[in-house]
Amino acid sequence: RVDTGGAGGIGPVRETRKYWIALLVLALLAPAGIFLPRAMKAGPAWGEWGLATISEMIGYTPPGMEREAGRWKAPLPDYAPPGRGDASLTRLGAYYIISAIAGIAACGAVGYLLSRWLGRRKR
Repeated sequence: RVDTGGAGGIGPVRETRKYWIALLVLALLAPAGIFLPRAMKAGPAWGEWGLATISEMIGYTPPGMEREAGRWKAPLPDYAPPGRGDASLTRLGAYYIISAIAGIAACGAVGYLLSRWLGRRKR
């Protein structure tokens, strides 16, 4: 059911339409992070460096990075399903978009559930 907002009001769907369109555009732009560095021969995408690349860039590996490197394992390394990290650039771009949409959906779900929970607490 869609709330129309009553007498001439704007419903919640229309109210957030621009927000959702902006998020979709950002999700579609996500692969630019892998396409542009390769097109410009600039090395790996900014911030996507491993310990070896950091060491190469600055001459040493910060001790804190070495210590914490194994603590977090990404659910989708290289933004691709397990075993698919060596896919073509086009497929990696599609995986980036899917990862962006999954991230937006997860954040949206947490925000929605949190707002529902906080709304119930006020009553």
